[in-house]
Amino acid sequence: MHKKPVYNLRLFFTGFVIAISLLIVVLIFPARLVLAADPVKLVIGESGAEPWNELDVIPGQSGTKIITVKNNGIVAGNLTIWVSDIVNIEGTPSQFQPDPGQGDLVDYIVFSVVSERLNSNIAMPALIGDLPQNASDSNYIKAAYLASGETITIYWHWELSATAGNIVQGDSLTFTINYMLVQAEPLPTTTSTPHTSTVTPPTTTTEPVPPTTIPPTTASPTTTASPTTTASPTTTPPTTTPPTTMPPTTVPPTTVPPTTPLPPTTTIPTDEWAIAGIDDSQPPTAFDEFGNLLSFTDNLITVSKQGNKLVLSIPITLQEGNKLQSLADSVGLAYQNNELLLPASSITSNGRAMLQVFDDFGELETTFIITTSDFVGSGSKAIANIISIRTVSGFAVKDFTKEDPYLGEVASSISLELDYLPDSSKVKIATRLGPGENANGAFQLVAIDAGMGVISVAYVIDIEKTNLENKTDIKSATVTMIADREWVEANGGIEAIRIIRYDPDNGGKQVLDTTFQGYDDKGRAIFKGYSPDGLSIFGLVGEKPDDLTLPTNFSWWWLSILLVAAIVLVIFWFILFKKQQQEGEKEQDNSGHEQL
Repeated sequence: MHKKPVYNLRLFFTGFVIAISLLIVVLIFPARLVLAADPVKLVIGESGAEPWNELDVIPGQSGTKIITVKNNGIVAGNLTIWVSDIVNIEGTPSQFQPDPGQGDLVDYIVFSVVSERLNSNIAMPALIGDLPQNASDSNYIKAAYLASGETITIYWHWELSATAGNIVQGDSLTFTINYMLVQAEPLPTTTSTPHTSTVTPPTTTTEPVPPTTIPPTTASPTTTASPTTTASPTTTPPTTTPPTTMPPTTVPPTTVPPTTPLPPTTTIPTDEWAIAGIDDSQPPTAFDEFGNLLSFTDNLITVSKQGNKLVLSIPITLQEGNKLQSLADSVGLAYQNNELLLPASSITSNGRAMLQVFDDFGELETTFIITTSDFVGSGSKAIANIISIRTVSGFAVKDFTKEDPYLGEVASSISLELDYLPDSSKVKIATRLGPGENANGAFQLVAIDAGMGVISVAYVIDIEKTNLENKTDIKSATVTMIADREWVEANGGIEAIRIIRYDPDNGGKQVLDTTFQGYDDKGRAIFKGYSPDGLSIFGLVGEKPDDLTLPTNFSWWWLSILLVAAIVLVIFWFILFKKQQQEGEKEQDNSGHEQL
């Protein structure tokens, strides 16, 4: 069954807008389920055993499918999992990808296969191409010694990178997941009872599980067995996996319950301060590097200053020396791959990491992305050094259609690289049509110095800072500015557009390194400029059009009417002139006769 839902979505992320319209086509093949006879017999169950049909997804979205695998035979078996029949189909419209080839969805979707009983040598999350492609692949996902009657639960977690843009629009991806159970070799008489899971997993598909890397055990699982005792491969239907938002390289919220509930918040020592709260309206989750589910000892993430370093502390029962693999709560706070994501809703109201960004109409949510060293356990905490701090804000939007129809509605946002965690700081973005006399003069001078000639200014954003200083707190800034395509084409085209910075405090001015990011779902052009000197006044500029240059949407019909009207007026004037001239000559003749 083929379904083709069409929908428009706007996604704000990492300092610039990714506005895309996704057409996801999911191709579902019939399930291939072949059960072998005893002594080993494979039974697949739960939601993941049915065809996956993931539609209406957006970048940053993720999901989880649950599979139960049962050995219904009379002896133990070893389980092997691989993927096959990978089909990557291009469907991106030509305006977003002029040279179509194979689909790009395969390069942006990552997967994690999670279970306490699984062993793997693959670092997850992983692209579909990095998963095992056959039963003997050097990359493996296996479960050793699945006892007779034993059932294990496996979580397939998918996530589409938030960096996926228009290049994946319309693309589709299908593949088949294969499960094979092979009779295990006889075990020594001293072998203890096979290990079973001690963590009760969720039982519904609405409870996603975060990706985690499960290292191989010391004894590699074996798939060697007598052919007469080998179960035929059991296959789940192919899957099309959608885009994922989370912000780049982070794990989406999950709802697998921890082993113990969060205790009441404790008093923070005077030498450290809280920056974010872990939401416990639904149980948050955390896993160590070995896939073990961790419990929480508190709900506040804190920071302390040790020498010239800032140190983060997460309250979880991580064994001393072990590393934190992932963490996620239900509102978007997440950690993975040495990045801690703190959404605006997680920042503590009196926290030192608080930064509020406003425009003319209200507050724009700000997200912190903190790069860290590995979080290492101390028994009751996971501790890491802060390496870098970045913020991403939402978009300030203003409609100038009445003032300038070619410019239309504009939008802008800022992303900051910070040297330090700000203390109750605020940023106000004021969007204006005109740059003002001083700024306009500065823009024109620096444009001439850069060889741009006379410029036309689309609009400016004037940024006011509170408790935040350039160079002291702000290492650099990235500015995203959006304008209508008509204005861009009328002012030199994409190659001519630049973002210029002017600082009225010190007179500094510069043409920023400006890059074109594509078009959003409204057809507006997106430009991004890197500002090494921080925040100030920014203008989106282009080449000033020649006075005789007509707008790209100028109506030749109206021009024709005007020309005809002008010709008619000239003819009328000429006839009137001739008539008056003839009457004047007649009067002169009459006057001459009277004199005679």
